[in-house]
Amino acid sequence: MDENTDPNVELNEIEGEAQRPPQAPPGASVLDELPEATLADLPEKLQAGVRQAGWTELMPVQSKAIPYLFAQRDMMIQSRTGSGKTGAYLLPILEMINPHQKNTQALVLVPTRELAHQVAGEAEILGKPAGVRSVAVYGGVGYSDQFAAFQAGRTW
Repeated sequence: MDENTDPNVELNEIEGEAQRPPQAPPGASVLDELPEATLADLPEKLQAGVRQAGWTELMPVQSKAIPYLFAQRDMMIQSRTGSGKTGAYLLPILEMINPHQKNTQALVLVPTRELAHQVAGEAEILGKPAGVRSVAVYGGVGYSDQFAAFQAGRTW
């Protein structure tokens, strides 16, 4: 990559590599490529969550994206359904959460109720060993249970 590379990364698993977005801003800094991650590279509390989820290794999209997300770089990830995108962004988020701080620390926005349940369920499994709790919040239902979950310090 050259000097005009955008510091934000787009990961396209179909092509299998990090790419410069089509219109990088003038004068953008150099993007240092980061090595792919493995399960052994994750903090122990995340490894425990991954074991509870039944994973034996990271999916390719996770291996490629996680180092950039841990480095707090902006990402746009495009990959097929079932490829591991949810785990790719949840693991770095879970590492940044302080389970002793009883307030909402992360919010993941998704377009459907079903996806909200899926993401919250995955966050529960992966975050349990770290003491992180989650809740799915969506419209069309009474809000009292959702407000109670926020007041109890649940994370999603």
